[in-house]
Amino acid sequence: MLENNATYIGSSAGAMLAGIDVCLALDFDRDTEDLDDYRALSLFNGTVIPHYSKADLRRYIKNTDSDVLAGYDKIYSVNDNEALIGEFEKIEMLIFRDFLLPDDLLLNNCGTVKCSSTVYWRKRPIF
Repeated sequence: MLENNATYIGSSAGAMLAGIDVCLALDFDRDTEDLDDYRALSLFNGTVIPHYSKADLRRYIKNTDSDVLAGYDKIYSVNDNEALIGEFEKIEMLIFRDFLLPDDLLLNNCGTVKCSSTVYWRKRPIF
C-alpha cells in the first residue's frame, strides 16, 4: 500500500487498522475469535482509538500503563463526527489533520450515522 500510492479509508475498527496493531482494542472489545496476531497495516508507527474525543484520549492515556503506551510513537483519537486525514509531508513522516465531517456525510436518509470515526490516508496530498 505504501509503495503503490494507494488510498486507505477506514471507519471505526477500520480506523484502528491504519496503525501498527489493534492491541488497544482489547481495552474496549472482547476477542471473540481468539486471535493470536494483532498486527495492522502499519501506515504509521502508532494507533488510532475510534469513537474517542481528545478529552477521552487524555483520560485513557492517564489511566493506561506507560509500558503499554511506549510501543506507539503516536496515539490519535477520532470522534464520531471527525475524520483524521493522513498525508506524508516528508518521506516516512506522516502528518494527521483533524477534519470535521459535514452533516450530509454523517447522516444517511434514515438519520443514522453512515460515516464516523474515519481515517483517510493517502501518500499524496488531497487538498
